[in-house]
Amino acid sequence: MTKQQRDLKLIRLELARSKEFPDGSATHGYEFVAPLDDEAHIDPALWHKHRDRCRVRRFWDEEAEVGHLGDRFHESCHKRDSSFVSDAYMCGAGFE
Repeated sequence: MTKQQRDLKLIRLELARSKEFPDGSATHGYEFVAPLDDEAHIDPALWHKHRDRCRVRRFWDEEAEVGHLGDRFHESCHKRDSSFVSDAYMCGAGFE
């Protein structure tokens, strides 16, 4: 395993219970690759170093949207959804 592979983690967030999905849903959510620190927060220095590998996939049933994980100050992306990770947002395909 390379150092870059050790630095990057695959995180999957599935839809929790809601009125529309009382049992939650494994087919709705986000998957993203990001470097995490010892407290399981995104490590900004490692994110900057590996930002080209930090991808986000939003999945909703059969639909999927892929983009890059960006920081909230990155001017060239439109904010998509900051609720899934407080210090980052998704730069979707066609946004960056």
